[in-house]
Amino acid sequence: MLDTILSAAGGGIFGLIGSGFKLWGAYKEKKLIFEHEAVMAKENRATMSMEMELAKVKGTIELELQESEQDATNLQAAINAEASIKGASPWVDNLRGSLRPFLTYGLCILAFGLVAVQPENPWANDFIFLATTAVTFWFGTRPMKSR
Repeated sequence: MLDTILSAAGGGIFGLIGSGFKLWGAYKEKKLIFEHEAVMAKENRATMSMEMELAKVKGTIELELQESEQDATNLQAAINAEASIKGASPWVDNLRGSLRPFLTYGLCILAFGLVAVQPENPWANDFIFLATTAVTFWFGTRPMKSR
């Protein structure tokens, strides 16, 4: 009878040890699965971050492309407008071409005349500013000629 009790107790203890190993194995397996899922979530976040950055860059490129296309359209419209003016009478074309130099020379004469006549005139500095701006604009927008 003692042998039967010891056999039952030994089998129970051995079964408990086996269950413990099985639970320990299941715990390790779940821990590995959790670690794998954590790594995958981190990779997914990195992938999503890269995709968002790529979308931003693509959006910027598309915006720049649209702006370039709009600039090309505007340039073509300006060229067409200039070509339509070329067919006008020479008097209109000469008047249009002389407007900017006339305004520039007029501002320079007015500025230097004010400074020469009344150096303390409060408007003298304003006209000097306008004259220098017009001269720099006039010569700054002309293309450089290669010699």
